[in-house]
Amino acid sequence: MVHTICKILKPLDSIWGWVCAFATFFLSFLGDGVNLLLAMLVLVLMDAVFGTWVSIAQGKGFESRRLRETAAKFLVYFGLQIAAIILDKVLTLDLVCMRATTALIVVCEMWSVLANVTIIYPKFILGKLLKKYLSSEMANKLGIDKDEVERIMDEDNNKDKQ
Repeated sequence: MVHTICKILKPLDSIWGWVCAFATFFLSFLGDGVNLLLAMLVLVLMDAVFGTWVSIAQGKGFESRRLRETAAKFLVYFGLQIAAIILDKVLTLDLVCMRATTALIVVCEMWSVLANVTIIYPKFILGKLLKKYLSSEMANKLGIDKDEVERIMDEDNNKDKQ
């Protein structure tokens, strides 16, 4: 009997055994929330990729500061998600809080991705349609005035009509 218990506990002799045990516990705790976390991770990575693309297109190159900001943003989002999961578990809700939190995060990240894509591809039709609302986000990313962004987009629209 003791021999069997020792064999069962053998994987916990190494740090990797403890890491795997914790990961298994954590993922089982998340349950169906894993997919929501993955969606959030994908959007944060998309925003980072497109943000880097914009930075390189502007001639600024790769900025490690932006990578730190992305990591910090992911940690804040992850913390919000974990808090929402705990709240769901305590209140015995069926991932209601986590779904609401994920929806807010997805909207914020999609807005940022859309602004980056519109900077990269100014003729992007959705960017043209939402230029009034995206101009402040784009101005912030480009480091110029909002009115300047709207003027540039209007010039691009006028060129397309000719």
